[in-house]
Amino acid sequence: MVGRGQDVVLAAGVALVAALMLRGPQTVGELRINCDRLHRFADTSAVEGFLHELAARPAGALVVELARAPGARRGRRRSTRSSATMAQTSRGT
Repeated sequence: MVGRGQDVVLAAGVALVAALMLRGPQTVGELRINCDRLHRFADTSAVEGFLHELAARPAGALVVELARAPGARRGRRRSTRSSATMAQTSRGT
């Protein structure tokens, strides 16, 4: 049985992974805005916290942080379950 607190964690994680899979790599601020219909995050630090949890999962990371592009102010995150990642894995690169 899942408690109320676990429901919130599950909903937040699903919202973040879904947004990353559908829209590709995004900054924390973009994720907060794009996830709003699925889960309302209080602020960007809440998004950051959930992203860290998804990246540090014992069963395998669902999210990875990309290197910041030259001139970019913020780093981007991407899903490890995206179609581009799956294509790279199947090619062995």
